Amino acid sequence: MIFDGTNKIIELEIADGASVNVIDIYSAWKDWVLSGYAQYPQAMSAVGGDPITVILSLGGTFFMENDWKIRPYEGDQELEIIGNLYTRDESNPIIPTVGSYRVLVTTRVSNLIDTVATGGSSLTAADVWAYAKALTVGKFLALK
Repeated sequence: MIFDGTNKIIELEIADGASVNVIDIYSAWKDWVLSGYAQYPQAMSAVGGDPITVILSLGGTFFMENDWKIRPYEGDQELEIIGNLYTRDESNPIIPTVGSYRVLVTTRVSNLIDTVATGGSSLTAADVWAYAKALTVGKFLALK
């Protein structure tokens, strides 16, 4: 990733057909700031992990801050961005390439609850769904 603090752009450098997780962009931005670039406005913030109930926690959600945007690399590509990514002003967090390239950006957002705590261990949302799908009517009624 290339961080352009002056123009507030995070440029991705990934190959066609690749995907990038928003948490990886966030982590790379934090590393960039800590490596001597704290003079630029904050690019991203994150919320999540907060307990909703005794057994449920809020999933991760990321916000682009201070008009920062993400730009795909310069080239024809299909790019998948995984994770909850928003801007505060409801604008698109992704901007076009500078050149005239064919770029298809898709997003895969997650549920709001990522983890279910169960008395010392935790389950992912996928674990809960897998269990729910395996339930028969008899087993479901026995849960009461």
